[in-house]
Amino acid sequence: MKKYEITNESIEFEGKTLYRIKALSDFDDIKAGEFGGFIECEDNLSNCDKCWIYDDAKVFCDAVVRDNAKVRNNAVLCDKAMAIENAEVSGNARLNGNSYARQHSTVTDNARLTMNAQAWGYATINDDAFLQKDAHIDTYSNWITIPLYKESEIIVTAYKTSGNMYNVTFSNSPHSFSLEELERKVEVCKTEEEKKHIERVVKEIKEFFDIETE
Repeated sequence: MKKYEITNESIEFEGKTLYRIKALSDFDDIKAGEFGGFIECEDNLSNCDKCWIYDDAKVFCDAVVRDNAKVRNNAVLCDKAMAIENAEVSGNARLNGNSYARQHSTVTDNARLTMNAQAWGYATINDDAFLQKDAHIDTYSNWITIPLYKESEIIVTAYKTSGNMYNVTFSNSPHSFSLEELERKVEVCKTEEEKKHIERVVKEIKEFFDIETE
């Protein structure tokens, strides 16, 4: 028996037509007749267990929500991303590029996961965190966000990868760097002010992860 149906209410989003869902039966905190978020097709949301897409959240492009996972608010899952087991994705969070949230993890606020990034265990990924390239986050001690400079809108995220390496992203760039590459950037900074900010960020990252400074 199906627990939801796809309604005729549709929106255009990132080049895709998405449809609002409607519950057909009572389960968990959902009542029959209650509307949910948007999906592209039934492959995006399992009809089993207690998983649900709430509010105006959107799941499409081979992304999957299953088990008891919850996707809320304006969160977006696409490009083979997954929310499974007891994970929760909310706020304006975005998962794409084969990334996934699993177990009891939470991804919220403006956090972004892409390029095989994984949140699991009881990890909470929040604020403006930007995780990619095989990030494996299972605890709060595996990642940190730092403003590039005071009152800056550019946020630096440092995180531990599955290979026990440390990568760094900038919120205004799609690329990631190893911590060693970031350190080398100090040598080519165009101004003393820029050099000072990068050196401070590197220092904070090393202190957070307890990395010895040569």
